[in-house]
Amino acid sequence: MRPIERVSLTLQHKEADRVPVYPLLCGVSRKLVNASYPEWSLDMDVCGEAYERVTEQFNLDIICTLIDLSVEAADFGQKNHLPRKRGRPSGYNRLPAKKYRRSKKNWNPLILAGQNG
Repeated sequence: MRPIERVSLTLQHKEADRVPVYPLLCGVSRKLVNASYPEWSLDMDVCGEAYERVTEQFNLDIICTLIDLSVEAADFGQKNHLPRKRGRPSGYNRLPAKKYRRSKKNWNPLILAGQNG
């Protein structure tokens, strides 16, 4: 069954040969075209080629075109920084732990997940 058929049947609540899949392999797809993160997120041709390759290599059913919202925000005037080197940014290990129980968000799923192992 072709991906388009599989997705179409699923959207119609009909049975397909398997569940359509798309693991979020967005940013990592750049490695298949040997692109840096700035190249991947700013050059639509590089990004498109990366998405094509990851879809073929992993036999994905859906192309999810998540790139980087910070790049889109830059189009609206937001300053952003795309690090050139790999690894964690300096000072990463000095970041304070988040006191999630004190925040206003509903953290019950996180708390339950921690209790279940």
